[in-house]
Amino acid sequence: MDELSDLPADPAEVDRLNDAADATLMTSMQQAQELALQALNLATRLAYGAGEARARMLRGYGHYYLSEYPEALAAFGQSEALAARLGEVATQTRAVNGQAIILVTQGQYGAG
Repeated sequence: MDELSDLPADPAEVDRLNDAADATLMTSMQQAQELALQALNLATRLAYGAGEARARMLRGYGHYYLSEYPEALAAFGQSEALAARLGEVATQTRAVNGQAIILVTQGQYGAG
């Protein structure tokens, strides 16, 4: 039995996983990545776009804190695009901010 089949098939569970990932992002990047990945997989299975966009954004920050910049940029880009389509402004803004932080970290001032 896979890990997702043990989770309630409910958007509220996606939100709970995303909240937990967000809360642990600064203290345990690996745990946050695992929680966000669970949220992403469940959100995708449920076709819960807002949850998917937020999970992708959180994965982006996890990759950023682990210095995995190409992966972070990809996750932020996917999150931004989906959040924009759905009108999820807070998630879109955090994804754009993440992209900007990485570009500045890499010395790409004014890029993006």
